Amino acid sequence: MSYEERQKLYQDALDQSDRTSDIVRNLLEFSRASHPKVEVFDIEELVDKTVRLLKNEMDLHTITFVKEAEDDIPQVFMDKGGIQQVLLNLFLNSVQAMEDGGSLKAVIKRTKVPGEVRIDIIDNGPGIPEEYIDRIFDPFFTTKEEGEGTGLGLSVSYSVITKNGGRLEVKSEVGKGACFSIFLPTQSSGA
Repeated sequence: MSYEERQKLYQDALDQSDRTSDIVRNLLEFSRASHPKVEVFDIEELVDKTVRLLKNEMDLHTITFVKEAEDDIPQVFMDKGGIQQVLLNLFLNSVQAMEDGGSLKAVIKRTKVPGEVRIDIIDNGPGIPEEYIDRIFDPFFTTKEEGEGTGLGLSVSYSVITKNGGRLEVKSEVGKGACFSIFLPTQSSGA
């Protein structure tokens, strides 16, 4: 392994450690019912950083990642750590669903609603059966084998997004993958 590869692995480990620290802090804040840390940030940069955290996992599962972003996406003003947790959960769910490889795409764009941006997380995995779609954000609902998941990831993600003034939607068809859409208010919307 080259020096550059080792350096990258060390940086990934440090980034994971920072993320873990943020998650623990957020859990402590949540348990104390305090307000999350709200800040201005670039959503495209946050997507890039989150994907870097999962690069090794994507490589291991032979997942091809593509990001598409409109120019001049406005910044958002909300809980950056919480939004990264949501992105990480959605990306990881897609990677785990595509055990034999596949493609994962993030599309970042404005919506027709003034002061709103949209992030679509799209995979070409097995998709979600129609009978599960209405329950997908319910606490403790999971389609994973026992011991592989708690069924809290999507429920917590939904909660984080709604607490930040956004919404989270899903569209899927069995055999054709899934698309999770995150709608977030921008800084200019006063959220």
